[in-house]
Amino acid sequence: MLRNIINIILSVVAVALILLIIKTIKDPIDRQNEIDSVETAVKAKLGDIKKAQMTYKDMNDSFATNFTDLINGIKNGQVTILKKLGGKSADTLDVVEIDTMYVDALTHTFDADYPIDYLGKVPPSNELDFIMKSSMINKNGIDLPVFEVKDPKPINPKNPLILGSLNDAIYTGNWK
Repeated sequence: MLRNIINIILSVVAVALILLIIKTIKDPIDRQNEIDSVETAVKAKLGDIKKAQMTYKDMNDSFATNFTDLINGIKNGQVTILKKLGGKSADTLDVVEIDTMYVDALTHTFDADYPIDYLGKVPPSNELDFIMKSSMINKNGIDLPVFEVKDPKPINPKNPLILGSLNDAIYTGNWK
């Protein structure tokens, strides 16, 4: 009888240890999957911010310093599109005509139904705002506009995602 009780207790302990080992292995995998999922969404949003900033720069010759200006600029602005007509042959006497068109900045940059009002919100919760700064730097005697966008509370604090730089004319993310 005592032997049966000990076997039952040892079986329960063995099952508990197996479950603990499984949990110990599964938790870091689940955490990494969560980090990957959130970082994918943040990278996509940072890519959208970059597209919006480039459109804003095309319209204003500088980057937006905050999301209010950026969103308003994209919502209400117009982008100049130049279209070259004629001049396709090698003859230098061909007449080249340049047609200037103005298109809506929002539909030029994103789909018409893009949720532009949430551009500055950090996914997936959309509760926090990205930290965005812009400036001008001088490289080799040339003034260049720069911007930087950071996640204020990255899911992986050891490797925060940053788009652009205030120290160099780099408009890519630190994950590329």
